[in-house]
Amino acid sequence: MVHALLQMHEERGRARVASVENITKCKGYVPGVDWLADQMDENAPRILQSERGWQLKLETAQRIKPYEYKPPSTEAITPDRHPWDGEVAQQTFTEVSAGIGVFAAAFEAAGMRCVHLIEPEHRALQLAVQNCSLESATVSGLADVDPADLQWSHGLVGGPECQPFSSAGHQRAWSDPRSYTLLRTLHTMAVMKPWWVWLENVAAIETVDEGRVWRVI
Repeated sequence: MVHALLQMHEERGRARVASVENITKCKGYVPGVDWLADQMDENAPRILQSERGWQLKLETAQRIKPYEYKPPSTEAITPDRHPWDGEVAQQTFTEVSAGIGVFAAAFEAAGMRCVHLIEPEHRALQLAVQNCSLESATVSGLADVDPADLQWSHGLVGGPECQPFSSAGHQRAWSDPRSYTLLRTLHTMAVMKPWWVWLENVAAIETVDEGRVWRVI
């Protein structure tokens, strides 16, 4: 935009003060007035200063056509910084259906910080805490947590149970009570409103029950 404005300014500077075509038009608008002020007869009617300004604006407008502006071409470059370099704070995340915290460990290795783990199995949760920066976590399942009570985090990570959607689990979808973990995860997303969500499940989740499950998701 700045480059375009500078170019337009230069074009204005190079533009001629008078335009024969515009002067001819102006003569038709105001009969009896010579729009060439410097060549006017002393006794001829003189144009007002406001009219002279209007004439100059008309002439300039004829020359300036912003829609014809062509910005200088730029070559594609390889980014020289990490996508998060502009962040003023470290990215945080919450993991649901944490298991032993494999995802939490991976996301912390990428530079984020885990603020909460949700896992109903005590031994699995102990291992998850060891795999990330949390000092401790309370055993809980998604059914035991009110999403409104959770600490807000930039992201939500998890792997809700996949058996309801996999061939090994007979693909009973919403008829399988284990599908509740996915529905509760979606509910948590809606309440928390994180910046981003990363969830893992089986590929069949897109096609099970003729795609109706995926449309609900």
